[in-house]
Amino acid sequence: MQELYIQQALSVQIGIKKSLRSGILLDEGMPVVLFFPDNTKKLVVLKRGKYTESKYGRIKHDDIIGKNLLGKFVKTNSGARILVQKPTIDEIIYSLFKRKSQVIYPKDAYAIISEAGLKRGDKVGEAGVGSGFLAAHILSVIGNEGEYYGYDLRDDMIETAINNLSLLGYDVSGKIRKKDVKEGIDERDLNAFFLDLPDPWNAVNAIYPSLAPDARIVIFVPTLNQVIKFLASIDDSSKFKINRIFETFSREYAVSKDALRPSPIQSSFTGYIISLVKISE
Repeated sequence: MQELYIQQALSVQIGIKKSLRSGILLDEGMPVVLFFPDNTKKLVVLKRGKYTESKYGRIKHDDIIGKNLLGKFVKTNSGARILVQKPTIDEIIYSLFKRKSQVIYPKDAYAIISEAGLKRGDKVGEAGVGSGFLAAHILSVIGNEGEYYGYDLRDDMIETAINNLSLLGYDVSGKIRKKDVKEGIDERDLNAFFLDLPDPWNAVNAIYPSLAPDARIVIFVPTLNQVIKFLASIDDSSKFKINRIFETFSREYAVSKDALRPSPIQSSFTGYIISLVKISE
């Protein structure tokens, strides 16, 4: 089963790499985004002989494979015109990644990365990797020049994250480890650290020695109770200063010329973000 998953992952990984380039023929295994007339969309991985069903009719993958249809239309069996486009990194992550836990969504991921001041070439740690969704965003920013270290307590999470990240071409096997960061970590001079843990107040002091003098820690928690407990753990002798505590909002709109209004399906509240700056000794 694992061997089959690896083969499928490699096929999709190759397809993703191809799909992120422009002006190429679409091939089997490549993901594309289908945009429908009602402004909905769907990411599909092309496969010979396969169909994608929609309320506008059936889309034959064979009508797309072997052609340069990016930014162009394909017709369904009922004659509807469906726009074909290459996927963004976000569309790939949130459509193709397997989920073993609650994930961090783009509105929070980009705020977290911005709050850390993350840049290409940075050396980064993350505890509570989960299914690897935030890790994918982190790796896309630090690039091949950067270094990523992940920590989680569950073997199934680590395996899922490694497999998910491999779809985007990131080999993090050996970089995501089973470890409780509250006991400290071996890495040093990390430019940023990300915590998605139930009790982050028990971890910050343990990772202090591993941080560069100008490092920042960014924490994501789902409840105000956790924010209050974290605030209670910070005193005048703390090794960190709280920079910000905030949450993010994103309001989607139903696109219609006749009735522009907020979409009935919203991803409003997701959690709280706490950012810290290190106080060097």
